[in-house]
Amino acid sequence: MVVDALIYHPSVAHYLRFVATTVGRDKLLRTLQYFARFYAWYLLRTNGTAAQTAPWDAIKKQFGLTRKLMRVGKNREAYRFWAMGIACSVVAQVYTLYRLQQREARVDKKDGEGVVEGKRIALERAASRLQLLSDVCDLSVPTSALGWVAVDDGLVGLAGTVSSLIGVYTQWKKTA
Repeated sequence: MVVDALIYHPSVAHYLRFVATTVGRDKLLRTLQYFARFYAWYLLRTNGTAAQTAPWDAIKKQFGLTRKLMRVGKNREAYRFWAMGIACSVVAQVYTLYRLQQREARVDKKDGEGVVEGKRIALERAASRLQLLSDVCDLSVPTSALGWVAVDDGLVGLAGTVSSLIGVYTQWKKTA
C-alpha cells in the first residue's frame, strides 16, 4: 500500500516520464558531467589533493563517454557547426526580444485584451531570456574546445552546469 502510494505519486510519475526521453536523460547526465568538471577545477584551485579530485575527474570522463555513446561521437567539425548554431540562436533570441519590446509598446494595457497580450508577451520574454542565457553559457564549450577562446576549465564547467540546469528545467516543464 505504501509502495503503491510512492510508485503512483505524481512526482515519481513525472520523473519517470522525464527520464523516459532521450533529451531528459542527456540533460541530467550533462548537468552531472559539467558539475563534476567545475568541482574538480574548484578542488584543484583550492589546493585539494589528487585523491579528492580524482573521483570528480572520473565522473566527468565517464559521463562524457556515456553522452558520446548516446550521440555516437563528436569531432572538431561538429564543434564548429555547434558553435555556429549557438551563435545563430543567440542572434535569433536577441531579435525575438527586440520584437517583443516593439509589440509591448503597441499594447494598450488599459484594455482587457491588452492586459492578456501583455502577460503573453511577458511569458514569451521570460522564455526567450532563459534560452539566451542557456545559449551564452553553451557557447563556452565549443569555442574553448576549438581553441577560439581561452576559457578556464572551471568556467566551462560552471557555464555547462547552468546551461544544463536550464535544459533540465525546460524539459521537465514539457513532461509535466
